[in-house]
This record gives sequence, C-alpha cells and structure tokens, in this order.
Amino acid sequence: MKKKQPVLLCFVALGLIPSLLMASCSSKMPSTSPVSTAASTSSVASTVAPSNTIATAAKSGIGTYLVDNSGLTLYWVTLDSIGKSNITGSALTIWPVFYMANVVVPSSLNISDFGSIQRSDGKMQTTYRGWPLYHYYQDLLSGNTYGQGIDGVWFAAGPASSGPTSSIATTTSTADVTTTTPTIGVTTTTTTGPYGY
Repeated sequence: MKKKQPVLLCFVALGLIPSLLMASCSSKMPSTSPVSTAASTSSVASTVAPSNTIATAAKSGIGTYLVDNSGLTLYWVTLDSIGKSNITGSALTIWPVFYMANVVVPSSLNISDFGSIQRSDGKMQTTYRGWPLYHYYQDLLSGNTYGQGIDGVWFAAGPASSGPTSSIATTTSTADVTTTTPTIGVTTTTTTGPYGY
C-alpha cells in the first residue's frame, strides 16, 4: 500500500498544475475598462453642419420670402435706406428689430447678401442687401405674414422683393399722417399713424 502513495501524490500535483497555470495567466492579462465615447461623440458633433438661422418660405401672392430659424417672416420697409434704419421709438414694439450674430443660410440664398448695422440706439440689426430686417408683432406662428403690405411700405423680404432696384421700394405712403401748414405763430402738428411712424 505504501508503494501507491507516490502515484497518488503525482495525480494530485498534476491536478493543481492547470489551476496554477490559469492563475498565472490571468494575473498577466491586462485589465480592461469601458471605452469612453465622449471623444468620438464630440468629433461627430463637430462635423454636423449648423442649422440655418435664415431660410426661405413661399406663399401665393408673396412668392419666396425670408424667415428666421423659427419660421417667422422677416420684413423690410421702404422708409429705411441701405445701411440705415429709420424705424425708432414706439414703432419698434410693432416692428421688432431682427438680429442674428451668426447668419447661416441654405444654398438657395447668397450669404454675401446679408450683413449687419449698428442702429442709432446702439443695437445691432441684420440686413439683407443692405436693408434692415424686422419682425411683425402679430406674426406669432410660422407662415404668418400679417405684416405684408401694411401702409404700402412694409413687405416680406425676399430675393425678388428687397432692395432699391425693386419697384416696391419706390412705393410711398402718407396713410394716417396729417401735417398742418405752418404759419406765423402756429406750430406744425403731426399725427403719427398706428404703426409708430
């Protein structure tokens, strides 16, 4: 019986060898951790083109016109001149100034047509072909064009309707404005229309 002990010990030793080998291999294997996707996500995000801040819409009777990134119509007025806004004071509550520091447009528009001016009140205003752009206070939803044609001087800005070469630009209106002829001892009285000018 004593002669069989070395054989038994040999089997026991052989049984331990695989365990020892596995432990040795596992200690030498490099540890792994979840790969961070922040860098890859960042690089993908940086390649996404920015959204248009000015685009176009179309409507029967107006044609193609400019809208902001919320779909609200952008207007110009013949009372202005290239590079200068003449709409001030209370009129701006009805015709708020439009300004976008970073103008991004679709391929259907020419980015060189857009610029900006500093108004007399110190605020900035985006221009289209030199003409200052505005919103209309009653345009609350995308597709609203309630400011179109008001007083014969306000129009939705667009490739075919803005600028001094347009026949619309020569339109003038004296609606809602009355002026008395000054005489000695009498001051001039001007009644401002409902749109603040």
